Amino acid sequence: MTLALAVHESGRDRMIRLDVRTGKRLEVFTPEDSVLHCCPLPLPGGGWAWVSRDDKGIELQRPGDARPRRFAKPVWFKGPPFEVSPDGERALYAYDNALGDTTTIEVLSLRTGARMPWLKIAAREGMDPYWLTDGSILVIASGTQDSRTFYRLRAPGRVDSLGTIPRPVFSVDVTPDLRRAVINTREYLGDAWMYRVERR
Repeated sequence: MTLALAVHESGRDRMIRLDVRTGKRLEVFTPEDSVLHCCPLPLPGGGWAWVSRDDKGIELQRPGDARPRRFAKPVWFKGPPFEVSPDGERALYAYDNALGDTTTIEVLSLRTGARMPWLKIAAREGMDPYWLTDGSILVIASGTQDSRTFYRLRAPGRVDSLGTIPRPVFSVDVTPDLRRAVINTREYLGDAWMYRVERR
């Protein structure tokens, strides 16, 4: 199991792929201009993607590239994280419009720089998109603070509804093959009183 992280050493930002069992650094990459802001992501086949220090672009550098390539982010980009597809060819992110009432899920080609909206939907409590193993996108939407509805995007504008969890949940994580999910729940006891029992 590996972990991707960013560290600041000797005045430079470095991206590290770490073996979490042994603590060994499997790969260390130092951007030439130390432009890292956040979200270091190792790419399949080698290379890294990250958000630039000015927070206005996604940077990408593959093996053999002399300098990073830069792709501008939408003005209303919701911020990290962004996700790189399993084949390393596309990036996925979400952003709101100027009014904050519509969320767009967009896919960026990391080869050509072309951007394609896959879904536009009324903004809700929250919306988290993730790549699935087959290259489709899972969207977990929070219609209210405690509800989760699932959608699968197979192509731009092609949406399959997978249903809603019929009980309040705190958070949900789903494996990329859609076979398993981890669901966290919590019980609010704001109206409870605390009593002390004394033995005599």
